[in-house]
Amino acid sequence: MAVPHDRRAADAAIREFAERHLLKITDFLREERVAIESITIAFNALNKGYAHLGDAAYADPTVGLLLNMLHRNFEHAEAALVACVTGSGASAEVISRTAVETSTNLPIQLEQAAQPLREAGGHGGRRRAGCLSLADRR
Repeated sequence: MAVPHDRRAADAAIREFAERHLLKITDFLREERVAIESITIAFNALNKGYAHLGDAAYADPTVGLLLNMLHRNFEHAEAALVACVTGSGASAEVISRTAVETSTNLPIQLEQAAQPLREAGGHGGRRRAGCLSLADRR
């Protein structure tokens, strides 16, 4: 679903991004509006979702570990943008690949971690619709 463009929200996202990374707001930075807004929207949605978890969920240390890993991946995505807008193309490419690989690997790692639970009957052997098993991905 496309998010309607809100000029004030876009300007705020760019301003906060620039402040966080000690950048001047330039036309080149403004050209990355879609990427900056996308990262901001996803980051805020993640944190909002985690804020709705109950105390019982936080008793599981993997919940906090996963949040830290996801936050680190957001940092990688932002670092790639910073490298791009500061003219460091090679660094932007490497950091972008790291962000993409992490985004790809996290669901696989979660699937692997859940496998022993399914085998022990913890989830009744069921998968959510649309989720591929490791065997199906290969």
